[in-house]
Amino acid sequence: MSDVPDDFLLAWKAKLQGSTAAVKARLLCYLPFIYPLLYSYPEARALDLQCGRGDWLELLKEAGFDAQGVDTDLAQLDYCRQRGLTVSALPALQALQTSAAESYALVSGLSLAETLPFETLRQVVQEALRVLKPGGLLILQAVNPENIVATTNEGFLNPARGHTIPKALLAFLPEHAGFLVTKAVPLHEQFSLLSQKPVSLLGVLKDPSPFYAVVAQKSTEGMALPPVIKAFDQEYGLSLETLAALFDQQLDLRFKELTAATQEVAVAAERANDAIAAIHGSFTYRCTAPIRWVEQQLAQLNEDGVAVRVSAFNEKIRRRVLHRARALVNGRRGFSRVQNYLELAIQRQTQAAAERQAALAAKLKIPLEPAIIQQAYQTRERIETLTPEAQAVYDQLRSVAQQEQQAHK
Repeated sequence: MSDVPDDFLLAWKAKLQGSTAAVKARLLCYLPFIYPLLYSYPEARALDLQCGRGDWLELLKEAGFDAQGVDTDLAQLDYCRQRGLTVSALPALQALQTSAAESYALVSGLSLAETLPFETLRQVVQEALRVLKPGGLLILQAVNPENIVATTNEGFLNPARGHTIPKALLAFLPEHAGFLVTKAVPLHEQFSLLSQKPVSLLGVLKDPSPFYAVVAQKSTEGMALPPVIKAFDQEYGLSLETLAALFDQQLDLRFKELTAATQEVAVAAERANDAIAAIHGSFTYRCTAPIRWVEQQLAQLNEDGVAVRVSAFNEKIRRRVLHRARALVNGRRGFSRVQNYLELAIQRQTQAAAERQAALAAKLKIPLEPAIIQQAYQTRERIETLTPEAQAVYDQLRSVAQQEQQAHK
């Protein structure tokens, strides 16, 4: 008998399982297995082990079985009697051991397997085989270990539960005991899951069938009218493997979609580059280059003022003259002093430009360091002195860098 007070278990199971109507609706899945027994045994007797508050016992009675239940919880037994059900205060194994051979068409234990020591459970299965009539059924229900959430959380909401039993192990017990047919049936999954997209990772963990039942049939040898139970031929439930496969398929599909989209973007970018290159190489574009240059100069003149643009023009001419002169004397004998002078002049010009830009940035409250501005000027000077081939390589590298920056954004 449980150490938990009987009235507590009754109240907790009522809260946990829901209304009687809701519980009986979930148990309708067993009717295709048990109804054929009534054709072979019109006065079929059923024994429900650890019957609880009697929802399954009542459904058996309504289906036409002469059903009785046993339990050790006195409060739940009193509740069953108030519902007009036939119950006795006995442990499951004792109830079977005191029953006559071939006295029941159905033995069930929907809340039994995980509450018993394994050796006791083996004896229960063996005794069930003895007390069942030919063709009779044994039904045992347990929490499905494939449902991670049910196994680690919801299954332990039942205080009487002791351990998890893998589906294959529980199914092997009646097979080893000598039952003719044994089937593990996943139960109580959400029927709409397969039509829902997408399957989430949380769904993989919590949406496989939360329970399973092992339904075993005793040999029908000697029966004049063996029951034909077509339910054994059906497939049931939603497995962890099925949901995981759907999840993987979604990931693969998403990856393929992203790959295709990336390829489309790359093709579009290549077409755009080709179009721009065609425009830049056209006769019209080359002919209109002076017009565009004049427009740019007028726009900068309007923005900066005449004095600033004249100063910038003089600086640009001086910079080009200095770089051109350095290129002419570079490496020639007797011109080392001239080359040093030109190097010093270029350095001073770069520093002066950096200082002017730093002063302008300070005036406009732009946080730029003079060293950064000077480095930028030196970089620009190097770029302006590149050969056409080097300039093309530089433009290509800059384009790739800009694409990488946009991709990270």
